[in-house]
Amino acid sequence: DPFLEIAEQKLISYIGDLNNPALLNRLNDQLATECNNPDSALQLCHYYHERENLREYTLDSEVPRMDYQIMISDELILTKADEIQQHFRLNPVDNLVDDMLLRSSNQSLLADIFPIITGPDKIVRMQFHANAVATKCRLVLDMRRARSSQVDCTMTISIPSGRSPPNTKLNLAEVRFMIQFSPEPSGPYVNYQLLSLKPLIDVHADDAIIRSAAEALDLHHMEAMEEEMSPTISDNLRDNFLDSVMFTDTATGFKSALKEIDGIVNVSKKFSILKQHLALPSGDDILHAEQQSFVRDADRSTTIHEHTIMLHESAPTGHAPRPPPPPTRDPSAPKPIIGGLLM
Repeated sequence: DPFLEIAEQKLISYIGDLNNPALLNRLNDQLATECNNPDSALQLCHYYHERENLREYTLDSEVPRMDYQIMISDELILTKADEIQQHFRLNPVDNLVDDMLLRSSNQSLLADIFPIITGPDKIVRMQFHANAVATKCRLVLDMRRARSSQVDCTMTISIPSGRSPPNTKLNLAEVRFMIQFSPEPSGPYVNYQLLSLKPLIDVHADDAIIRSAAEALDLHHMEAMEEEMSPTISDNLRDNFLDSVMFTDTATGFKSALKEIDGIVNVSKKFSILKQHLALPSGDDILHAEQQSFVRDADRSTTIHEHTIMLHESAPTGHAPRPPPPPTRDPSAPKPIIGGLLM
């Protein structure tokens, strides 16, 4: 099969790129140029300043299911979910900077790194239906003197394996990154850094596995996605983040239309048509949906689960809030930790 040979060679080339340190260096250079600057920090400050409900979302929804360390003072460092929630229930924050730290210390802070690692020649490649799923995520909040938050996150990059049972994935690599953010009025800053890219597959030892994954690929989809431009960091990106919620039940989480519909192209145009007939949910609506989901899922254990979001290059202008991802409905599935990527 000529296509199978082409697909297999393209997949081997992709895996080879994930083994090449030059890819990580190139993306870190892009982060340094486009994201790690005062303007980006001010944009984040403005974003969280307008979204007061995210404070409640952090404390009620994210703290119980993620790894937090909150330094209130040199003597008081909180790490347990119930201790964190009780502390802020009894001692509400009394200044805007600490309030902004709580609003931002959730998975919404990760959104702006997605377009940097997603693209036809980047870590998450749409033409292979690749996705990024969080396996570890730790947030450290420093509310002492130089107030700031830090996120240390590890994600696994995978593609469909083409093997039984259906929806089995082939893990290609593990990427670890760190985000530092401070809303201090005297000097707000944000810093994104990709720390490592660790290969999880050997093209020589795993040739049969690679061939099975190549058989699951679609030539027309690959060619179309190879021509797609990478999304850019802007308010339009956040609008698309919110748009992706519209395509799923709030109790299900983010899904990618590209996973569900073979060969779909120009999805952003479909978004534009739908938005003429759909109203964007408000922050209160999203928070209410999250709370309702937690009522249904009160007895479930808290672990890591993948969530996929769709990023597209065009979207209407505006300043829609980043939606907090809700817990999954499947009783056997663990609760979500961050919104991932699946193209």
